Amino acid sequence: MSEPLVPPQVDLRDFAFMPLDVSRLRVSAIVDSISGEEFRAAILLWCASWHQVPAGSLPDDPRQLSKFAGYGRVVAEWEKVAEGALYGWVKCSDGRWYHPVIAEKAIEAWEKKSEYTERSAARTERAKAAAEAKWGEREPTAAQTRSQRLAEARERGKHTNEEWQVLLALFDNACVRCSASDKVVKDHITPIYQGGSDAIENLQPLCPSCNSSKGPDRTDHRSKAFPNWRESFDKEMSLRAPAETPAKRGEMPAARLLKGTGTGNRPDKETLRIAAREPRDRVPDDIEIWARNLVPGDQPVSVVADVTPIRALLREPGITQPDVEAGIAAFLAKSRKRAMNWDDFERWIRTAAKERIAGTPRARPGARGELPAAIRAPDPEKIRRGLFILACEHFRGRWSDGWSNMTRPGHPDCTTPEDIIEEARLAVELERNTDLQRAERQYAYAS
Repeated sequence: MSEPLVPPQVDLRDFAFMPLDVSRLRVSAIVDSISGEEFRAAILLWCASWHQVPAGSLPDDPRQLSKFAGYGRVVAEWEKVAEGALYGWVKCSDGRWYHPVIAEKAIEAWEKKSEYTERSAARTERAKAAAEAKWGEREPTAAQTRSQRLAEARERGKHTNEEWQVLLALFDNACVRCSASDKVVKDHITPIYQGGSDAIENLQPLCPSCNSSKGPDRTDHRSKAFPNWRESFDKEMSLRAPAETPAKRGEMPAARLLKGTGTGNRPDKETLRIAAREPRDRVPDDIEIWARNLVPGDQPVSVVADVTPIRALLREPGITQPDVEAGIAAFLAKSRKRAMNWDDFERWIRTAAKERIAGTPRARPGARGELPAAIRAPDPEKIRRGLFILACEHFRGRWSDGWSNMTRPGHPDCTTPEDIIEEARLAVELERNTDLQRAERQYAYAS
């Protein structure tokens, strides 16, 4: 076997066009030697070989050749035309088929491509040299330099946004150097240009003024402002709920557990605990116990161990425990959704704090689940009347899917008293009898 007709590095896959020597093809022996079907397959093989590596070659695989010739996986049909379609092809020592004419055109195209690449690279170098001669070598911008340094610092160590938020909360979102409560920025204790990392151990919150004036100073102001900050930080991170991991085989995802079974029944306490990934043997602290006692047990948030949002709010100036109690009570009384995370209460707690400062504080709640007087539900008669109307709509067959199943007679979640349900059933039955009698009288009058 002869050596390959095309060097192995010849790659023309970025060439969309293949040259076709029309005059040479018309006088070629292939025109008179093969059938029309074989000629069609030969043209397709030429085109396919142009984007092979090396260009101008084909693999010695009947399945691949059948595909290239337009026969797909029907190898038997390809074998009928294989001899004519491979007219002029030569099998070389590398085990591939080469066509001398296609190989010739491929080498010519590759040489032109190489020449163009060399000319383009030389032109770029000349332009670069001319620019440097005229303007001098440009130094990288400050932003580019800092970006590069930060990338190198992150290779030495990096932090998460969750860690930074916990660190901010520990220091009340204030500068650890001057205690300014304005906007704070991330300061690298060991500057990154001196080899510092981007890990949380090398970060401290500083105001822009302190950050810009510190220079190469490596003082850790965290320990001065809060000597036991590291212990508190580790404790805070350990209390945070672990990130949800992909469900194991046969395990129901947490989101599905919280949505229930689709039968209208609410998830029980154990289901909520599994969804929250709460260990059974974990011992909650005083803040967590106090916060959980503010919400009823049927709220999903009651089993969520991560109360960091509440802790962060309590560290903010102007927000007190009564504000948290009033905000959570307002959420339970007015919000139409169930609390899935402690973040859901933040807006309500801030509103309660603003009203207290403005002189219109919310009433402080009493026992667990009891609402403040200012936002207490309507009187019992109005509640009874509303339940009665909904029960009547159920017996009339006009129940809406958007209404709560807690007021639908016969549903497992229904909490409507039996006497109201019976009263509504009798009222609807009386309506039907009255309508029937009215219809009979109208019929008799018309006849």
